[in-house]
Amino acid sequence: HEFAHGLTCKRFGGAVHEAGLMLMYFQPAFYCDVSDAWLIPERWKRVVVSGAGPLAEIGIWGASTLVWVATASDTLIHAIALVVMASTGLHTFLNLNPFLKLDGYYILSDWLAIPNLRKRAFAYVGTVVKRIFGIDATLPDVSDRDRNVFLLYGLVASAGAFALIGVVISTMGASLLDGGQPLLLAFSTAVWGIWLAVLCGLLLLWRAWVWEGLAILSLNLMSGIVAKPLWDNLKSYQQ
Repeated sequence: HEFAHGLTCKRFGGAVHEAGLMLMYFQPAFYCDVSDAWLIPERWKRVVVSGAGPLAEIGIWGASTLVWVATASDTLIHAIALVVMASTGLHTFLNLNPFLKLDGYYILSDWLAIPNLRKRAFAYVGTVVKRIFGIDATLPDVSDRDRNVFLLYGLVASAGAFALIGVVISTMGASLLDGGQPLLLAFSTAVWGIWLAVLCGLLLLWRAWVWEGLAILSLNLMSGIVAKPLWDNLKSYQQ
């Protein structure tokens, strides 16, 4: 994925200054510095640089799907192909989500020719929310087109974050109820309630990193829920 970003950036004349391993939201992740892509004048080339990583993962997903179909269901390679197919497919789907600050976001930002789209959209919607609550705030002077984009992006991104958190809560709650752990469910609900109260207090600040961090946390929790049956499936093959 990251090699695809770097090679595409170099192909279009950019320089790759560094690549390696980093911690992103408390989890290890590979990275490749393709910031030189912003210096590429052609917009379509910048879009291709951002889309190269997901395209590479789609290729891996396709290859693992072929292996999964072509191998016997009781073999280890079949189980490994299933895990690779599921993980790369889910990761690509999430990576192309334009409401998280991942490749899909940069593709959309370049396509709309609006730098710092997420930050500016949250700032604009935050100003609107402050004015609704009677707080004196000045709306930035933007074009009608950019204003519509900021409102649409900011509102949908925020609603999506809340919806994702709700799905995680309901899924974990159902799992706890099935496991006969009502006290743990009540404790978890109370913790989430406190978090929600804190978030409502931060709503007027409308900081993009709050929603982004919550979305990433929720996605990690949901990934764990989704990965459990795959792990159980892999262990059954090993047995």
